[in-house]
Amino acid sequence: MGIPTLETIDELADLVAERPELFIRWSRGPETDASASSKDDLTGARLPGLSANP
Repeated sequence: MGIPTLETIDELADLVAERPELFIRWSRGPETDASASSKDDLTGARLPGLSANP
């Protein structure tokens, strides 16, 4: 199964209803994510990979 791309809020609502344990994040895609770092929103610290907020 690949990474789903959602284009409407209705698609998002359907996916969350089907899989309540699902974590969703905004991304430009795996290729971009693999070559980038991120910044923690709370501390401002640069992080390897991608930051996540609960």
